[in-house]
Amino acid sequence: MHAKPVHDFFRRLAIGVLPPSSLAFLVEAADTRQHPPGSVIHSPGDPAEHVYLIHAGRIALGRRASPHRVITIDIRRSGDVVGEGCLWTATNWEDDAVVVAPALVTAFARACFRLFLDDHPGVERALMEQAIAHRDAALRRTFSVLNRSVRARLAAVLLDMGEQQGCRSQHRAVRLRQRELAALVGATRETIAVELQRLERDGFIVRRGEVIALLDLEGLQACACDAEPQPAPRARRSQAGGGSR
Repeated sequence: MHAKPVHDFFRRLAIGVLPPSSLAFLVEAADTRQHPPGSVIHSPGDPAEHVYLIHAGRIALGRRASPHRVITIDIRRSGDVVGEGCLWTATNWEDDAVVVAPALVTAFARACFRLFLDDHPGVERALMEQAIAHRDAALRRTFSVLNRSVRARLAAVLLDMGEQQGCRSQHRAVRLRQRELAALVGATRETIAVELQRLERDGFIVRRGEVIALLDLEGLQACACDAEPQPAPRARRSQAGGGSR
């Protein structure tokens, strides 16, 4: 069992240090496994009996909009939790959870996790806030894919991921692979490449490998609403990104 990542996760969540004894029974009851890409963590209709902590890799969550269409609503990565909603509502899964990059994942039995939360209300509050934020983001993405243009969906995903990845400065940065962006936006990689070029040309973002710097938050917010924002001044593009490619 990988105890240190579990302790580190709860330390961040509780904004403080939890005594090792408080996590001992949870760690002992947990199940840690390696999952290759394509592995299914859970599917719609499966009993929601576990909560999953990702130590490494990435897991995509998908919602079935129709029998033939799955919308990717989130991509969780190292340090994230999958399935936290079952801690407050005993039900079946509504979404797919599929590994998209080799993952090391710890599964906690729902009953054990609930006992732990009952003894640590501060951790439960923090986890509930995280669960609500994830749920709201999933609803926004589902609505966006069904109702907005690709450019608007891309801008909305960049803004959401900027917040999720803990970037709170004026110029946020997001680390995402292009295929992951395409899945979240609900478009082809080729279309995403074109739209990223447009956003960079207009001075709203700058790309450096997998890192996308969000230079103009107001402009991206306007894009997310399908408005027509004015391109950012050339001075800002040159200062922040070193000019166009």
